[in-house]
Amino acid sequence: MIVGQGGIGKTTLAKMVFNEVKEQFGNRRWRVCVSEKPNRMGLMKNICKESVRELKGTTSLSDLCTRLRSKLSKSKFLLVLDDVCELDGWWGDLAAILLRGAKESKILITNRKVEVSQAIGAKIHKLPQMSFDESWSLFLCVAKKQERELESHHLKRIGEKIVVKC
Repeated sequence: MIVGQGGIGKTTLAKMVFNEVKEQFGNRRWRVCVSEKPNRMGLMKNICKESVRELKGTTSLSDLCTRLRSKLSKSKFLLVLDDVCELDGWWGDLAAILLRGAKESKILITNRKVEVSQAIGAKIHKLPQMSFDESWSLFLCVAKKQERELESHHLKRIGEKIVVKC
């Protein structure tokens, strides 16, 4: 599980890991954005769209769970659940399916709250928050400016406010 503040690079790191190891999982690898307050049906549909591909005739949560369970039990898979904000109401159902998947399957989750990671019991990789100096250097790099180019105190103050907020 990758944990850290918003904008720190959790999704970017997850994509890098995904791209580095995806060949080990053949066609059985998927990335799904969970986002805030997912509902069980919507999340299961999103995961099924990525993994099962064919959803015709699948209308109930029970049908989705059955199809997903069948698909994931056959061979190892890699699933990235990005931006998991909370577990309420959906994690239990999904965990029951995912944790019964084929051996050597992997689930990578990104989120902002250590509490979510602890509730799942996952191994945590916490991305450290950047210092102001690191953030300022990054800001200048992205803005393609050198500090001396921000001679206007007004521009420098605006830049510093952006860095503090981010």
